[in-house]
Amino acid sequence: MFAIFKNPYLQQVPFLILIVVVWYFFFLRPGNKEKESKRDFFANLKVGDSIVTLGGIHGVIIDLQDKQVIIGVGNTKSSQIKIQKEAISVEVTQQVYPKASSKEEVSQKEGVSQKVTTKTTKPSLDTKKTTKEKS
Repeated sequence: MFAIFKNPYLQQVPFLILIVVVWYFFFLRPGNKEKESKRDFFANLKVGDSIVTLGGIHGVIIDLQDKQVIIGVGNTKSSQIKIQKEAISVEVTQQVYPKASSKEEVSQKEGVSQKVTTKTTKPSLDTKKTTKEKS
């Protein structure tokens, strides 16, 4: 065939190139996409966002700094925790607290232009009124 492939060591070169290409597409490229999505997530964090830490603590961002975040975890102002940004679980936060913008994008793709609002009402605990209304 080719004079270059008569050497047994050079016959392995196409297989080595194939291994490197497969390794790149299966290992390096998906990792870079994941790093980019995490970088975008951390860049878009703002005060008031609800998050979940890697330890499972749910909180609301009170203050953002370069590498640290102060979150509120209770109803009082004294319930604050200072954590590293890397301690925020990106996957769990996106599952538990999906962004409103992503919901609007989905509804716009489906052709729905109105916002969906839900109003919750407390159930009545007064059983006398409900029994009288039924009669």
